[in-house]
Amino acid sequence: MHVLITDAGPVEGLALPPLPHLQRLLARWRPVAEQGGDPTDPHPPAERALGAARGHSPTDPLPTAAWRLQERGIDPGDLPWALFTPLHVKLEAHQALALSPEQLRLSQSEADALGSTLAALFPTEDGWKVHRPTATEWLLGPPSLIGWPAASLDRIALRTLDAWLPTDRALRRLQNEMQMLLHAPPMH
Repeated sequence: MHVLITDAGPVEGLALPPLPHLQRLLARWRPVAEQGGDPTDPHPPAERALGAARGHSPTDPLPTAAWRLQERGIDPGDLPWALFTPLHVKLEAHQALALSPEQLRLSQSEADALGSTLAALFPTEDGWKVHRPTATEWLLGPPSLIGWPAASLDRIALRTLDAWLPTDRALRRLQNEMQMLLHAPPMH
C-alpha cells in the first residue's frame, strides 16, 4: 500500500498539538520519496507525485482535470481539459488574495445560476464540453485550451495571485469576459 501525505512539512509559526497515533503510524512506515518542489511550479508536490506515478516527467503539464473526469467514469477523449473553480478573491491595496472555494459557500443552485450566466462563453457549437459535478468543480474541455498554462488551485488558494495570473492573451480575454458577465451577479 502507498500513502501520499500532502503538505506535511513544518510551517513557520505553527505548533501542532501532540499527535501520538499519527507518530506511531509514521514510525512503522518507510518513506519512499520526499517531494520538496519548486514554489513557482504550477503543480504542487502532491500532484507531481501523482503525475510521476502515471508516467509524466517532473516538468510536464499535468492533465489533472482529465484525471477528475476519469475518476467520475467520463472519458476525456482527446480534448484538453481545465478545472475552473469559482472562488472569492479578496482585493487589498497592493494585492489580490485567493480565498479557498469553501469560503464562498456556493450552493448548487447558485453554481447553476453562475453556470447559466457564463454559458455564452462556452458554446457547445464551438466544441466546448462542460461538466459541473459539484458547485465548485467545473470541468471545461474546449479545443482552444491547448497550450493554456494554469496553476493548480492548491498553488493559489490563500496566496496572492500576482505570480499566477494568466499570461496567455486568449485566457486573459476569457477571464475579463467572465468578470464583465459577473459584474451584476445572477444571485443576491
